[in-house]
Amino acid sequence: MNIGSVLEIQLQDSKQRPILMAEVSLDVVFFCEGRERYRFDAGKTDAQGHVTASYDLFESIRKDNQSFAVMDYNTRLEVCDPVVVVRAPTLDELNQRLTAVTTWFPDRVPALAERYGLSNNGRLRVEEVRVSVKNDAVTLVSLLGKE
Repeated sequence: MNIGSVLEIQLQDSKQRPILMAEVSLDVVFFCEGRERYRFDAGKTDAQGHVTASYDLFESIRKDNQSFAVMDYNTRLEVCDPVVVVRAPTLDELNQRLTAVTTWFPDRVPALAERYGLSNNGRLRVEEVRVSVKNDAVTLVSLLGKE
């Protein structure tokens, strides 16, 4: 993923109609030479079931994480594979993250607990999708969801 790259992610049903559901948390998984390198929070869907996630968002997360774990976050996004996975974590995964944040970043717990408490990830099963990110352009991503 390069500067100027943007993922436009839309929840859709099997007939390619938008699923109008807010508060579904989404992840984007980055790979290097086919191995998972980063798993970043892409945000949560709006009322139209849509999320926009840009290079700038992911680079900001990477740099923030690099401030406390230099070696774990030293790979630039530009050298990652062009194919990423977009997915919706399960409620169990979200709860595991909250537990980890409680241990390592207690100041972030209230906001994350509120977000996960409102989450609709338990109401919708979403099939993960692999997508090749267009450089310096918008990549449209359709996530198939089943209530």
